[in-house]
Amino acid sequence: MYANYQDITKAIRNLDNFTGNSSRGVFDMEAGEYRVYSYRTLIAVANPRTGGVALNARKYSQTTSRLQNIIRRAWADLTISELN
Repeated sequence: MYANYQDITKAIRNLDNFTGNSSRGVFDMEAGEYRVYSYRTLIAVANPRTGGVALNARKYSQTTSRLQNIIRRAWADLTISELN
């Protein structure tokens, strides 16, 4: 599904696949993980089996920073670890 910034928050919260202008969220069936990319950079990972979520908090572009903040809001009720 194509998503604007408002739709992205909901998609990430629900671990739904989406594509935006510079971002995408995909569920990797083989790894059993939901992954969010900004351009081609892995920004976040969620493992629904363990409930674990991780965020790449490194500084990139303004667009990627905006996506990182969207992810923080979407997963606000979860403990987010640092993605290495």
